[in-house]
This record gives sequence, structure tokens and C-alpha cells, in this order.
Amino acid sequence: MIIRNTRQRDAIRNVFLSHVRPMSPAEILKHARGYAPKVGIATVYRNLKELCDDGFLTAIDVPGVAGSYYEQASRSTPQHFLCTKCQKLYPARGRISAIEKMVPDGFELSTHKVFLFGSCRECLKVPEMRAARGR
Repeated sequence: MIIRNTRQRDAIRNVFLSHVRPMSPAEILKHARGYAPKVGIATVYRNLKELCDDGFLTAIDVPGVAGSYYEQASRSTPQHFLCTKCQKLYPARGRISAIEKMVPDGFELSTHKVFLFGSCRECLKVPEMRAARGR
């Protein structure tokens, strides 16, 4: 399958080249409009599928969350942190050795996915900012 390069596809690709964390289609649309103001959500979804098929992007399905997030395949990690307040997804840090200790004796680990849930730094600042404004 030949994938044509278009202004919209370039805009979506640029979003991933300039942002290091996985994003939802709505976030991708918001940032892509900075490169191509007329891009629409249907174009985003079509290009996400094609960029995944091409190997540039990877889809991430978070347990309990409708819809996928997407990240650049070359930056893909098996551990992620989802802020339950703003719904932004971040790559999580960690070493596989900690995961390997969880494997039952006599078993062999071939792959893993870990999802952490909580509040991101920005969402934790929100109450502080409201208090500072007297709200």
C-alpha cells in the first residue's frame, strides 16, 4: 500500500515529532491544527490508521478508557501513567527487573504492559492556583 504524503499527514507526523508523550485523537487534532488549520477529526482518524499500518505510530489501549492513544513507535514503552483528571497519558519510567520479580516461579515472561493511574503534575497544581487567586 502506498501512502501519499499530504499537508494533513505531515501536520499529524509533526505533532508526534514535537511531542514525546502519547496522545488521544482530540489532542492530536488540537496540535495538528497548529500546522494545518483546516484538518478535521475524520482526517486525523484516517491518518492515524495509516501511520500505524506504516509503522510510524503505535496504538495504546488503556484498560477502562474508551478509544486509543497513539505514540511514535520508536518511542513506544510498555509502561504508561494515565492522569485520571485530565486524561493525558505519559510514558512511565521503570526497569523490567522489577516486573520480572512478579513472575511466578517456573514461568517465563515474554512481554508486559503496565498502566499506572493517578494525577499528573499539572492537575495537582490546580487547587494551588485556585487558592492563590482566592477561590
